[in-house]
Amino acid sequence: MRFRVPKSLISDNGLQFDSRAFREFCSSLGITNWYSTPAYLQSNGQAKATNKAIVNGLKRRLEGAKGSARVLKFNPAKNSRLMLKQLNLLEKRWKSMTIRLAKYQQKLARRYNRDVREREFGAGDLVLRKAVGNMQDVNAGKLAPTSEGPYKVTTIAGAGAYYLEDLDKRPLPWP
Repeated sequence: MRFRVPKSLISDNGLQFDSRAFREFCSSLGITNWYSTPAYLQSNGQAKATNKAIVNGLKRRLEGAKGSARVLKFNPAKNSRLMLKQLNLLEKRWKSMTIRLAKYQQKLARRYNRDVREREFGAGDLVLRKAVGNMQDVNAGKLAPTSEGPYKVTTIAGAGAYYLEDLDKRPLPWP
């Protein structure tokens, strides 16, 4: 048998391994518990000493803050007025940031549209339609054609949209 219950178990001194329930579980299976000691006892003491120094320093600072001018002069009514003032300023800043964002987006759109050339097509013109998504041949990979057609414009649907038909005069289902 390749896998079986171990005869002994070595673990650290964690609470999950040193509980009565865990010890009873191990003894019911015939497992002997062994607990390891820290590799560097000196470092364990050093960590405790460092933590003690930090806690004592924090206590001193907190006790010193109890009588400071900032704590003694605290006025809840004045504090709530100042907080409301900050909330009003926050709304004003939000509005100004929204305006700046809109200006930035308009500037970006102008720059993008500067290089775009709008073209109008009339009825009877031959056009190519951009092949997107499921219209492309998935097996062709990178070298797949990016357009399909030619198609003939039958009528203008409006706002750059056109009704098309193929050269056999079969209309395409949507503009």
